[in-house]
Amino acid sequence: MKSASLRRFVLVTHRWLGLGSSVVLAIVGLSGTAFLFPSPAPVKVFLEQFHMSLMIPGAGTGIVIAATVAAVLLECGGLYLWWQRKIWTVRWSAGWRVAAEDLHHFTGAAFLAIMLLLAATGVGRVAVRQVLPESHIVVKAMNHSHTGLKFPAPVRVIYGLGGVAFLLQGTTGVIMWSRRRDRSRKTPPLPAGAAAANVKGTWIR
Repeated sequence: MKSASLRRFVLVTHRWLGLGSSVVLAIVGLSGTAFLFPSPAPVKVFLEQFHMSLMIPGAGTGIVIAATVAAVLLECGGLYLWWQRKIWTVRWSAGWRVAAEDLHHFTGAAFLAIMLLLAATGVGRVAVRQVLPESHIVVKAMNHSHTGLKFPAPVRVIYGLGGVAFLLQGTTGVIMWSRRRDRSRKTPPLPAGAAAANVKGTWIR
């Protein structure tokens, strides 16, 4: 697969996976962050159930697992897309849509490691529980790695920021998608030859 075709495939897949999972990932990320703070036992139980199943009987757990698998793919695909321009700055003065796009790229790069860890261990802890008892060291290690509760306060802060990053990624991703749709409505289609020339050597949005 040629480089431009591969990039377009990753971009389209990334875009639709993000749109399909952004709300669930935002809810799961924020509830996970809230779980890190001290709170009464009933609140902890509610946050845990909300985090794991969205409080939806039956289908909720499956929805969360599917969104978490999507998160792993989103982080890997996002790294591939980010690598060409490697954006580390946010142009706040260039308008809120441009700032949102830059913030999407910056947040994804800055919090890639912790977001990927949260997503991968979220899927992993479900998988290992199917074959190992709760008391097994692998299950415990996966739980500790996912929740961060056994780590020092500075590490828990990083975990919390990772949870908030899922909200930022989803929100800015939707803004980028809506911006692209607005441009596609306003811009007439190019002839086939001109379109190919326009794609060659440019960053595909």
